[in-house]
Amino acid sequence: MAVDPEYHGKGVGSGILNGLLAHAASSKSSLAWCNSRVAAVPFYANGGFATTGSDDLMGRDRIRMTCRIDKVNNSKLLPVEIDGILRYDTSSRLSRIVAFNNMVHLGGLLPNRSDVSVADQTREILEKIDALLKKAGSSKSRLLSAMVWLKDIAAAPEMNSVWEAWVPRGAAPARACVQSVPGAKEFSVEIAIVAAQIGSS
Repeated sequence: MAVDPEYHGKGVGSGILNGLLAHAASSKSSLAWCNSRVAAVPFYANGGFATTGSDDLMGRDRIRMTCRIDKVNNSKLLPVEIDGILRYDTSSRLSRIVAFNNMVHLGGLLPNRSDVSVADQTREILEKIDALLKKAGSSKSRLLSAMVWLKDIAAAPEMNSVWEAWVPRGAAPARACVQSVPGAKEFSVEIAIVAAQIGSS
């Protein structure tokens, strides 16, 4: 898909993308993928996509990205406020984001793919966290706490190498990392986050 530069920044692209994902969901699809221009990766990440590798696709300045077509892993819906609590993408089981008292809570996030390395699964999750925090008025520089579940604790050094490169210097949260089977057993990593909203103290 493409949007005429004259209409950039007006929500046209987001509307098209959300419409395509809604159509895929109505067709009972489980996974969407795209070959994104490198410059467009943040746009697709904000729509719930994550990269599946760090290399350009066939040398054409394209990055393969995937998106699980379910409302557990995608944050496209407007928040609902009840008693001052904002809940995003709420189902009968959970809300993907809950914001209250200047704090943002992200439930456990899984990667899009299980057939990639622990490092790549971690990158996918952190890209989702970046997009969700932005949506809720926060960022990774405002992290308060994190919970990491690893299927095999021996993979902690591989996960940590990606985590430490992602966390801003001096902004590391209180964190726990334990060995436990993630919510979907085919995955190796799951991460939950609590952060302060921008402008709060």
